[in-house]
Amino acid sequence: MKFAIFATGGVGGYFGGKLAQNGDDVSFVARGKHKAAIAESGLRVDSIGGDFVVKPASVFESPRSIGNVDVIVLAVKSWQLDEAIREMKPLIGAQTMILPLMNGVEHLEALISAFGREHVLGGMCRISSFVIDAGHVAHVGVQPFIAFGELDNSKSVRVNELKDIFAKLDGITVDVPKDIMLAMWEKYLLICAYSGVGAVTRQPVGVYRS
Repeated sequence: MKFAIFATGGVGGYFGGKLAQNGDDVSFVARGKHKAAIAESGLRVDSIGGDFVVKPASVFESPRSIGNVDVIVLAVKSWQLDEAIREMKPLIGAQTMILPLMNGVEHLEALISAFGREHVLGGMCRISSFVIDAGHVAHVGVQPFIAFGELDNSKSVRVNELKDIFAKLDGITVDVPKDIMLAMWEKYLLICAYSGVGAVTRQPVGVYRS
């Protein structure tokens, strides 16, 4: 399968980096100094599971330079979704799957409205990672986990093929839940609780957890 990572932040950089490290066909979307650093020196990932560098890395500022792909790993913040939808259009072919690794659930309606239900999977992940410098991603905590499935929870060849690809990646646990929406809501409730307390206390999670 041909993957596009939209975009190459903490989540996209880690999972996209692992796919590229495994030899899969991966194109990264990045901008400015981040894009320039990846193009020149590769994508560096410092991880509690083992550091690695993807070099050379296929990185592009515009999705138009990539063309149609089989899978779009959509890893943007909610406030970036509208712009991402506009820019993603050149990546969409007849069989393209959009795998969103975003918090919450509301983005699914926007993606379905823009591209059609047949292109959209449910998806979620668990990882603590972020960009610490141009071309440099840090995975600092949480065993990497990714889950996805058809929105109607039906079994499909394409989801099984995608699961087989992620299952080959060292250090990542992959699952196709019986109910992908339930899995997404469970994470959403956790994020709401943690983020709500964090917003009130203005403290890091370790402090208010204690």
